[in-house]
Amino acid sequence: MKLLNSVGSSLLSLSGLLLVGTTVISPVLAEGIRYPSNNGFGQVRDNREIVDACDTNENGKGFFVRYRLQNGTYGNVRDRNGAKAGCGIERVGSRQNPILRFTICQVGTGCSMWWNAR
Repeated sequence: MKLLNSVGSSLLSLSGLLLVGTTVISPVLAEGIRYPSNNGFGQVRDNREIVDACDTNENGKGFFVRYRLQNGTYGNVRDRNGAKAGCGIERVGSRQNPILRFTICQVGTGCSMWWNAR
């Protein structure tokens, strides 16, 4: 177990689980991670073909998932209705060209680290 304290925020790394403040991010379960702290979530699913971007916080900031396909193409899937019911959902990959990596972003706040799609 390793405990670090920097710029007023605690970081605890324990067996592949990363805790930042009250946000839990697990690289082992990267298909449904939440970032940042309940403002929304993104995931890659269905054989690495579909991206979901869901804004869950009525803060007026946009929310999107940026992805990279096997052929090197990058793109974004946005939740265009804000925190209202429904998410941005798009089939962007295929069996021949699956999604390899993704990051979850909030406009004005930034993005998470890049995650390997599983």
